[in-house]
Amino acid sequence: TYHSAMPALTDAQIHLLDQASSKLDYAVIDEVLRPLAKEFNDLLQALQQLGPRIGILRFLDNVCEGFSIDQLASIVRAIDVPSKFATKGQQFRQRLINEPDTRITNAMFEFIDSQARQETAAGTSLAAHQAVMANFRFVRWLPDDRGISDALQAAAQRPQPDVEARLVAYLADPPWGVDRRATSTLLQAMAENPCDAYRQAIGLAIDRYQTPAAFRGQLLGVLFLDKPIEATRIQVSDLRKPMPLDFQLNYLNQLSTWLAVEKKSARHPEMRATAIEEFKAIDTRTWTRLGRGILAEFYRQFLPECLAFSRASPLDRMLCFSVNAFTACRLDHMGCMVSGPICLAIAFGFPWLLSRIIAPPAAPVRFLDAVAIALFLSALFCTVTTHFTRETLSQRLKLSLFFWGSILMFPTMVIGIRVLRILSSHHP
Repeated sequence: TYHSAMPALTDAQIHLLDQASSKLDYAVIDEVLRPLAKEFNDLLQALQQLGPRIGILRFLDNVCEGFSIDQLASIVRAIDVPSKFATKGQQFRQRLINEPDTRITNAMFEFIDSQARQETAAGTSLAAHQAVMANFRFVRWLPDDRGISDALQAAAQRPQPDVEARLVAYLADPPWGVDRRATSTLLQAMAENPCDAYRQAIGLAIDRYQTPAAFRGQLLGVLFLDKPIEATRIQVSDLRKPMPLDFQLNYLNQLSTWLAVEKKSARHPEMRATAIEEFKAIDTRTWTRLGRGILAEFYRQFLPECLAFSRASPLDRMLCFSVNAFTACRLDHMGCMVSGPICLAIAFGFPWLLSRIIAPPAAPVRFLDAVAIALFLSALFCTVTTHFTRETLSQRLKLSLFFWGSILMFPTMVIGIRVLRILSSHHP
């Protein structure tokens, strides 16, 4: 640890590195940091001041071969392991993974433990994040978890026997909380590096977490890779339990992925029969109308044999169609830059054009044009999704009904008040 009272970098140097990092000016970054590399404590404090930025990671790529094991471990404790998705820092990351010394492993787990408490207190709920992602068709991002996921991914790849035991202990009692991105990353790491210890730990976790939730769905997703028939049986039987409509949709989406994978590979033909038998035992009379409609659509696409005992009414199917069509029409917030002006042109141009072609509305009902335009614009506003959208599937159903009602009312009112004037002029 650096003990000097003087900072390794001045404010002017930090500002210079900020600009160089944003412009990807690696020559400036090397010029500032290379003199500090002669005294590792100064370099370490500079890294702590700057954090894992792209330019810093490229610098570490260039100099990492000259670091000792203790120095590598100190960097890991200070700024974590570079993400596997980062464009720079992969050489440094690979050395951390391949280095056999246990001090690197210990440093990774020390970093994880040091960040776990803060992640528990202020981290992003994975279920809430998935709910936000459900509103977007093209935009995807991962919640920040203070580097825990990056350290877990790197640690899981290290060829050390004690790594398995540490990861199994994390799964048994995640110190950062169950409903976090780090837990999902942990399960992914276990799926990518399968072993008997991981399989046993996942089985115990499935028995422990019986309540349907995002975490249980992820556990079953890992189980599917090893035991697809058992995972399918448990997943469908979970649908008999009371659960929110959003969880029902998530479970059915996961099942649809499994059935599509099995249809393509055809390695477990009995899996389909297992799913059909389990679905027959589900009593959907306690489900919502939208839930029954979604299940009927799932049957139609993936298990047409089950349509015979589907209890979905035409109204249930219509509600499902309304939500699906509304979701397809939704606009990501950046998409409004293109579609927004077009929609405004329609909202104001359509009444103006009809006034020229047919007739302007009569004075007593002219205000109805403004009402129709307001309905149309409010319907479009309902379609916009942002990073802050937090709606349940039931709320989306209400939005979809308002959307389609407003869209239909717009031309009906605009045309109706003009036709009414023509009719009234012929019948004074």
